[in-house]
Amino acid sequence: MISRYPLGTLNNKQMKALLLLPVILICGGFLEANPLKEILERRYEECLGERNLSETTISTLLIDQEPTDSDLHLNIPNAHVNAFAGFPPDDLEELDCLVLDHIIVTAAACPLLSETNGPRLGNVVRQLKNGAFFASMVETLVPAVPHAFEGMGGILAHGIGGTYSPGANVIAVNNVFACLPAGWEAPVLAHEFVHAYVQSILGNHEPDINEEILSEIIAYRSVIEAGLTDLFHCRETGGSSLVQSLQRDACQKIRSYRRRQWRHFERWGTEYSDVKTDQQGKSVIDFYPESIHIAVNKTPANPCDRAVFYLKNALSDAVENRNLLNNFLLSVRSRRECLGLP
Repeated sequence: MISRYPLGTLNNKQMKALLLLPVILICGGFLEANPLKEILERRYEECLGERNLSETTISTLLIDQEPTDSDLHLNIPNAHVNAFAGFPPDDLEELDCLVLDHIIVTAAACPLLSETNGPRLGNVVRQLKNGAFFASMVETLVPAVPHAFEGMGGILAHGIGGTYSPGANVIAVNNVFACLPAGWEAPVLAHEFVHAYVQSILGNHEPDINEEILSEIIAYRSVIEAGLTDLFHCRETGGSSLVQSLQRDACQKIRSYRRRQWRHFERWGTEYSDVKTDQQGKSVIDFYPESIHIAVNKTPANPCDRAVFYLKNALSDAVENRNLLNNFLLSVRSRRECLGLP
């Protein structure tokens, strides 16, 4: 008995969902077809062909590969196919290759669709607030900045981990994190909260490379101070290709922060730059021009003005500025005084 509903009462959407059950058609006790499995294997082959996955990707260790002529015939185990049962066919056909690989490796149902507005992000923000630095900054954001998961595609390569929308005053986090270990979105949340703080001080402006670098540095200070570095298991390796890549990136930044190697954060900032080609055909990185200029050299007496002054100092050439952390902290302290907070 597959369904409580008589076939005659099913609408098109219900029929499509029924067709995507792991066991689709059983005739005389034999499995005849599994369209879900066929869609997955076709998408996986596309990912290999597009070189978004390699034939050495960890998920290939779990897949029976039988040569048919010169091509690979992939056979994803049913136990791993079942993890995709909640995905609509159209979503599967466009699923990010590394997310596909991750779900195949873990064989666990990914809450990519269902975990969009649950308590997970709120729990991570509360964990970040265990660090006085982050908590002190967030308390100055009035009104409070809400946050939610949102579909943004893949995280790696040119993907997006999260965004802050000044107009809506809202932080969106890529819902792929809902499929990853709890808390791994902490640096993304902290980073976007820094953007929200900068916006609250400087008003409407276009973030430049210095703001991106500063936001990432402050994000990892917040993660370290809140005691969340153990979430990334930096002394261990394993897991899907997506997990390994994100773990490697986070652990490198944790080490770079602890060693005060701000230059390492500049490489991350190239995602926010233009890549142009010179006359010799070589790629040249052209950072967005600076939009922050220090108008005065003397520290203002008014705490609201001091918050702006110290923040601009922190943003001014964030990579070279050895006092960026102190300037940012002084900006937050001044902002709290401006708002009458203790």
